Amino acid sequence: MTETQYLQGFFYDLRIKKDLAELLLQGLNLMFNFALWLINGFTH
Repeated sequence: MTETQYLQGFFYDLRIKKDLAELLLQGLNLMFNFALWLINGFTH
């Protein structure tokens, strides 16, 4: 494996991890907003 192939693989891996992390953050954000909505619904 050449150095460029290694770097390409590394950045490709990073990009996939970044996409997964963003999806996870979006999911957490949605759950957080949903929880706040539920709390507001019960307190009002």
